[in-house]
Amino acid sequence: MPFPDNSETDSTSNYDECTKLTDCLREFKQLETLDEENKWYCSKCKEHVQATKTLEIFKVPRIMIISLKRFKTSRSKYGFGGGQKLDTLVDFPLENLDMAPYVLSKKQKESGPLIYDLFAVSNHFGSVGFGHYTAFGKNPLTNQWLNFDDSSCSPISNSMGKKEIVSNAAYSLFYRLRGH
Repeated sequence: MPFPDNSETDSTSNYDECTKLTDCLREFKQLETLDEENKWYCSKCKEHVQATKTLEIFKVPRIMIISLKRFKTSRSKYGFGGGQKLDTLVDFPLENLDMAPYVLSKKQKESGPLIYDLFAVSNHFGSVGFGHYTAFGKNPLTNQWLNFDDSSCSPISNSMGKKEIVSNAAYSLFYRLRGH
């Protein structure tokens, strides 16, 4: 999931940049013009042309995993020149993510609300070449959020909750369609 170019600053966070997950979803489906190095072969005119593309979500699954684009690779004249880690804070909801505005299938939209609740987050700390992964998971029986880090597991206090879970280390978001 790409980050929008026009990131808003969130005065309630400790980070310089912040954007909302819904902004990322809107950016995901924007029309994009392919550059000169990625021309498309047109079967009508029999030439490679600069084309446009868009990505759309036709139907959403019961379990949805959203991967945030945290790494940006750079190319040099001689191949890949490395890259950088993107630390933009993405403010994502723990509950009530409505996917209806992003889905094309009228049949799925008419079958009921497309409301998702978060149940896990994978985090990445470090840089492109190395790092450490942790996770947050929600116990479905107690609704208690837990912090998983290597061999340790500890509960997250309700007072910290969202502030700890929503961070610039969030890498993959795991959502479940409500009622399933």
